[in-house]
Amino acid sequence: MRLLRRVSASLTLALAIAAPACGGCDGCAAPSEGEGEGEGEGEGEGEGEGEGEGEGVPPAPTALNAVPGDASVTLSWTGSASALGYRVKRADVSGGPYQQVGAPSTSPFLDDGLNNGATYFYVATAVNAAGESAASDEVAATPGTGNVAPVAALQVDPIVGNLPLTVDVDASASSDSDGSIASVVIAFGDGDTLAASTGSHTFTAAGMFEVIATVTDDDGASDAASVTVTVGGGGASTVTPSLVASPTSGYAPLAVHFDATGAFSITPGIGDASQGGSFRQITHAFNFGDPGSGTHTISGMSRNSEPFGGGLAAHVFRAPGSYTVTVTSTDGVDPPATASVTITVDDPSSLPTFAISRTGNFTGAPAGATQQTRTTLPAFASNSRYFFRRGEDWAGATLSIQDPLTNVHVDAFGTGANPSFDAVAVGTDAPDSANFARDIRVSNVTTRAGFRQSNGSRVLFDGCDATGTMSMSGIGFSPVDPFGTIPQSAYTNTEDVFFVDCHMQGNGTSGDYLYYGNGSRLVFLDSFFGGTAQGTVRIVGWERGVMRHCQIENPYSDSSVHALKLHSGGPNPYATDWLASGGQNPTTGNYVNWTTSKIVIANSIFGGGDGGGASAAWTVAVSPQNDGYGAAGIEPLEDVILENNSFVHQGGGSLDIAWGGRRLTARGNTVAGGGTPTIGAGHDQPPSYDGPYFED
Repeated sequence: MRLLRRVSASLTLALAIAAPACGGCDGCAAPSEGEGEGEGEGEGEGEGEGEGEGEGVPPAPTALNAVPGDASVTLSWTGSASALGYRVKRADVSGGPYQQVGAPSTSPFLDDGLNNGATYFYVATAVNAAGESAASDEVAATPGTGNVAPVAALQVDPIVGNLPLTVDVDASASSDSDGSIASVVIAFGDGDTLAASTGSHTFTAAGMFEVIATVTDDDGASDAASVTVTVGGGGASTVTPSLVASPTSGYAPLAVHFDATGAFSITPGIGDASQGGSFRQITHAFNFGDPGSGTHTISGMSRNSEPFGGGLAAHVFRAPGSYTVTVTSTDGVDPPATASVTITVDDPSSLPTFAISRTGNFTGAPAGATQQTRTTLPAFASNSRYFFRRGEDWAGATLSIQDPLTNVHVDAFGTGANPSFDAVAVGTDAPDSANFARDIRVSNVTTRAGFRQSNGSRVLFDGCDATGTMSMSGIGFSPVDPFGTIPQSAYTNTEDVFFVDCHMQGNGTSGDYLYYGNGSRLVFLDSFFGGTAQGTVRIVGWERGVMRHCQIENPYSDSSVHALKLHSGGPNPYATDWLASGGQNPTTGNYVNWTTSKIVIANSIFGGGDGGGASAAWTVAVSPQNDGYGAAGIEPLEDVILENNSFVHQGGGSLDIAWGGRRLTARGNTVAGGGTPTIGAGHDQPPSYDGPYFED
């Protein structure tokens, strides 16, 4: 294993926010326009709304005022009659960069949960159907109570050990510069607390526990200090494994995401961030308990298992039954340890089932299905299955499944080619409620305009084909739609979306990505993407993501873009709640504002295409979308593993992997035909997110 240090080179780049394109990567043949986000994601939501109203962009709010309070600031301003709403943005330094903290419909706005004694800088903008105004003048405020808060201190000994583990705690070094400490409460992270500055505690369960001492002074101000304690299970292994499945039950075909990254070890040095942390240091092998599931088409590997590597995986259970899924985890020091979870797959034949044919041919339809001869699509209902006859073309029809539908399965029956539609859209309309489309399974259909998913979660595209244009998933335009009917606080980020056994084939000349989007637990499994003139796959925010056994070709025409481009939504930690995770990124326009984190890309093929003529300066780019956003800390990435992939060299190109982020790992990768992949610096990152890099 080599620990790599990254040397960055800055370029002058255009930061125009236009179409989603590369924007000119280091080493690329020529810069392209459109480095920002925002166009494309959630396409079709609210189209045409507000047209013809004749209003321009509203003027910026005036007389912005900030009044500090206890851990809060109240903002007020003079608005505009043409504004439909406002965006309040905050920065830690004067002049930004600013992050959106609220989208009130009127003045005033309370920004709470702040740190007393810290100074915050604010601007406000106005929005309507025509767009967003320029920012108001900046104001600053420092919340506080007038009292100097105490300073907490905490010592814990020991911080690592096996069950049962007794630790001593000491918070007596805590201090208060203008008074005295009135109380100390130490919480051990397992439900127990101690109302004293010193004492001891015995942990009776394995895990990683954050011990927190909260001290309060005689004026009511408080501060906290914390120490993490690692408690092993006391077995033969130093590793305590973990396995989380999402979901754990549902109707077949059931797509499940598996996360073993909660495993930890008491071996000294394991978990050290400078060595990549547990995400890199502990490896995991998965057995899905589904021996009849066959082999992956692209890699030829078993669908029933994943070899030792990164701790994220996925599987589709196609038959009803109960499955025991096991993960084996090791830190490479002591014997491995195992954990398991049970997956329950329900029989979908119990659901109301409809067989649909344009010609009245129902040969091969599911037994007991209600047969419908029709040339218009049905009105879909929750908890139902719809089978369309193979070989039939629904030209002019979009297969649309919107809120509040749940547990809908679309599939095909008969023989021949998949039934074809103009497009498939799941949760793409402006929602009428927070009951977003959920538990949607679309199998064995072909579209001419891709697969689109926006609001909602647990969506499977299975055995599907798309020809010539872009597929999308992830939160999009809806939360910022000025004509939306639900508040921004009701929106959630998209989770558990799967593309499995899909074939996304462009026509070789389209400038669209074949996939473009974002999401948590977003999975690509055994799927092909190729045949686009420009970038092939672009993921603009990815959390606990899985890409395994896939093939992604280089763009056919523009070598300045990439087979796979992965960057980040923004600097905020991920949360299911969209607004809590930062809302829309105010600088890039990206519809998500959270950090790409915990990604496993494995056993896939990157590059090639167009009969040997396609090339990319950077085949796989894991870095900010340009130097400007990266250096400003707007698009950090962390904890990405690329392992056991194959890179196709043809038609030129400089780097197989261009990266820039924190704790990035490349291991076991090869070049088709022999050789070692070329790995080098991608776009700039600030020092806190620039390394370490590992090439094993």
